Amino acid sequence: MNGARITPVVLTLDEAPNIERTLAPLAWAGRVLVVDSGSRDGTQELARRFANVRVVERPFDSHAAQWEFGIRHPEVATDWILALDADWVLTPELASEIQALDLDAPACHLPGQPQDLEHVVQPGAERGLLLAQQAMRALVREAPDRAGH
Repeated sequence: MNGARITPVVLTLDEAPNIERTLAPLAWAGRVLVVDSGSRDGTQELARRFANVRVVERPFDSHAAQWEFGIRHPEVATDWILALDADWVLTPELASEIQALDLDAPACHLPGQPQDLEHVVQPGAERGLLLAQQAMRALVREAPDRAGH
């Protein structure tokens, strides 16, 4: 079980219509970090209803800077990060696959591991990153409510 070894990080801005369905399937994670860019629609309050979620606010300057902030935040104490958009929903099948990953094996499409995840480890990196590919069969990208986009 990888719940204590992977921290999902979710970037948000006015994602109230989406955030609960994104966070609910992440109950397996010991900690989920939501980096919010100043939502005014109740996103932060909804996210805080989940016991394993920590919400931090950071004014948006760039997508890359938001990810960098989230990845390096002190609330992220794990070696692995699952990077998710706020309108992505993990299916039960994908959540099971993530929890079963051999995170100690060499990176990139490990034998016997799901081909829908990329295990990204850069030389000298302090953390690994699990990137859910947009075309992945087990990840459902809901038709988002675009009010915040």
